Amino acid sequence: MDWPSRSPDLNPIEHLWDVLGRLIRANHPPPPNLNVLFHTLQQEWQAIPQNTLQQEWQAIPQNTLQQEWQAIPQNTLQTLVMSMRQRCLDCINANGGHTRY
Repeated sequence: MDWPSRSPDLNPIEHLWDVLGRLIRANHPPPPNLNVLFHTLQQEWQAIPQNTLQQEWQAIPQNTLQQEWQAIPQNTLQTLVMSMRQRCLDCINANGGHTRY
């Protein structure tokens, strides 16, 4: 089967990125809106001494992505692999377009 150029649904890594993104968002919720984000960042940036910024940057866990990746349950991976046959059939039926996945 030729790889359908319009369908990311056949690429299980896309679904793993989605799982990973949800895990990260669950542990690091965003501000309620862009206005709050902008004003908060602006106020906080102006209040922090520059040497403190350097210290804080170094304190950020550099392996957050790796930790969340490793937290993805094996059954999630197995489910994605086992769904590939149906994903292929659905993609063929959608002529390479978007499917329910």
